[in-house]
Amino acid sequence: MDWTEDIVMAVKGAVGSTDLGTIGPECNYFFEVNAGQIVGFLEGKNPTLLFRLILGLGTLTSGHIDFPSLAAEKLREDFYINLGLAQREKGLLSNLSLLENIELPVRYHNFRLGELGPEELAHKALREAMIPENLWSKRPDYVACEIRKRALLARAVVCCPKIIFLEDPTNMFPWEKLPDIFRWIKGQKQERRATLLCTENIPFALSVCDAIWNAESKALQTIDQYLAIKGPEWGTFVTQMRKQLEVSCNSI
Repeated sequence: MDWTEDIVMAVKGAVGSTDLGTIGPECNYFFEVNAGQIVGFLEGKNPTLLFRLILGLGTLTSGHIDFPSLAAEKLREDFYINLGLAQREKGLLSNLSLLENIELPVRYHNFRLGELGPEELAHKALREAMIPENLWSKRPDYVACEIRKRALLARAVVCCPKIIFLEDPTNMFPWEKLPDIFRWIKGQKQERRATLLCTENIPFALSVCDAIWNAESKALQTIDQYLAIKGPEWGTFVTQMRKQLEVSCNSI
């Protein structure tokens, strides 16, 4: 187990509405997430709606969303700085450069990490997302889709959140660049940062995640538990893909 036993978030029957739709009681979301844990959601639109409820971008009508190990932070007005979101495609301002887009939330929250200010934190996030430095001054419309996606990932972590939410993280990444996003997500463990992701790329999710939400059984399962249901062929395929991604990461 590569994550800690600190429970950073507990979702207990969350029901509510967002601007994108409603989560009903039939979703039956009951699960806990630990610091450093990577959790995947594979089913349709509901995870995106759940992410928005957790991020305070909707109205929770019943159930609870708690942050046990963040109790002190929850009392602060800027609590949501502890939660980072990388949207599927949107989120960057077209009139700002990539660097300015990444700096923006840091400056807005007046956030610092020790001696690191907005510029240093933005540089760190851009480098970790493997965005070439010669592109930092470019505006989003003048770089490739893959670079824009990397910038969204960088912005999600620039304020050093405790939990990040990734909407379809492999979207806009060509197949041969999947090791980059695999390494980036695995790198969040080193920061003890919990990662929740939703994706239609099921093999990738099973390769990178520690646990998967099973929409059929309404339970959070380890990868081994999930693969035991799917059958041995799935297990063999996922093992091979994980090894391939890990080898490719080591060669970067």
